[in-house]
Amino acid sequence: GVGAGGGVARAERLEQHLQEEREVARKAANELVEVKNERNALKASLEHTRATADSGRGEVERAREEFRASLQQQAGELNAAMAKLSEARGDYSALEGEHRALQTSAESMRMNLINLTGELQRVSEGLRETQQQAME
Repeated sequence: GVGAGGGVARAERLEQHLQEEREVARKAANELVEVKNERNALKASLEHTRATADSGRGEVERAREEFRASLQQQAGELNAAMAKLSEARGDYSALEGEHRALQTSAESMRMNLINLTGELQRVSEGLRETQQQAME
């Protein structure tokens, strides 16, 4: 089995990995916010274009096309950010599982130690009795 030192090092590595995953998730969430802000700005700009366009329908058409293309690009970036987030979420779940497994293994080691201590006490009591009998 792994010594207590190895368990501690592993727990520290898990903790560091968890922090890295949280950072990835935070960045992805920030990117999502940026994408939404850019999309809102685009919507506002399109509405402004619509309002100011008089008979220049061609202008509005061109703006609509740009808006559509831009929305597709935003959707792509949004999907990428969502994928990053769900990947981070998956990694986080896996790490939580490993962490639980480590705790379980530490608990069973503790129980083994308790049992061994009990056995040792019984053996030493048996020895003491044997010594006393030999003295009598």
